[in-house]
Amino acid sequence: MGIPILVALLSLAGPSAFAQDEARDMSVARLEQEFSDPLTTLPQLFTQDAYTPVNYGINSSTNRVIARVIVPRLPKYSLFPFVQLVRPSFSLVTVPTGRGGTRTEFGDMQLFDLAVIPWPGRETGLLMGVGPVFVFPTATDRLVGQGAWQQQLENNTLAFTAEFVRRARFTAALPISMSPSDFVTRLFINAGVLPTLADRQAAINEFGSAITTSDVAARARALRDVADNSTLKQQEFNRAFVLMQFLGYLRRNPNDAPDADYTGYDFWLTKLNQFNGNFVAAEMVKAFIVSAEYRQRFGS
Repeated sequence: MGIPILVALLSLAGPSAFAQDEARDMSVARLEQEFSDPLTTLPQLFTQDAYTPVNYGINSSTNRVIARVIVPRLPKYSLFPFVQLVRPSFSLVTVPTGRGGTRTEFGDMQLFDLAVIPWPGRETGLLMGVGPVFVFPTATDRLVGQGAWQQQLENNTLAFTAEFVRRARFTAALPISMSPSDFVTRLFINAGVLPTLADRQAAINEFGSAITTSDVAARARALRDVADNSTLKQQEFNRAFVLMQFLGYLRRNPNDAPDADYTGYDFWLTKLNQFNGNFVAAEMVKAFIVSAEYRQRFGS
């Protein structure tokens, strides 16, 4: 946290001198124009408040207050031959606790280092801003910050698979007396996937030299291997995407009236599969938004 703050403080010396040199002659109209320009070289302090009174699925509000400082560095005050905008952002976030209350914590600090360059050339008069965004895990609670979300996701996935293979229904369908080969074969059959030899062998190898599948950790790893299969992921994505079209655009289940079964859902799923999941080429979204059922929602 100390490093990004130091960067921001070191950048303050240049802009203040620039402001003294240039801002004296600026009219009010010029200042208004500068402040509306996202690539302005004027030092600025922004505050933003985003309040959501009711969130989907929960009767609770959320709020995020953001303070953003824009610190410009001009070529005559910098080692770089271009205008540089340093934008540190700080946030104060209020989120539901799940027990009917809320909690307020400091969020992660973000530092945006933006280089302003002419694009595609000086003669066009166009400017482009490009640069990296750094996220510092300064949040006082992991619920309101990004933190190490990748590791947290991985830990949650491992915990879920370990719990899943212990369920009575799972062990009844795939008992620990099964051989690793039979166990993996059954998993892929249930998933509706014909695996490659390499994918199948990788899942079997989770059990090492064991002749049964009594190793719970190995069962969880093999299940994870099958669940992460690229073919299975694409199949599940396609099913979910078609369902999303019905729920999002038509606001109904695929077998609700005017449909009486899943014929329409199956049609669009088959078409999406034919286009290898490319919903643009399959014209799925277009078909739903120009349909009479969708347009009738808006009186047309």
